[in-house]
Amino acid sequence: MYVMPAARGHRLGQRILHHLEQHALTTRATTLLLETGRANHGALALYTAADYTPIAP
Repeated sequence: MYVMPAARGHRLGQRILHHLEQHALTTRATTLLLETGRANHGALALYTAADYTPIAP
């Protein structure tokens, strides 16, 4: 997912991630894999705050 700079600061990434998690629960997914670059500190912070654990590339 990507939130354009002009739309940041409204917790859109958090809301999108929550929606994806709810969809995963509804469809009984057993794994969610989120991918981002190491330099994307905003995404890494969002995923860490949501209790995701980094894995090796």
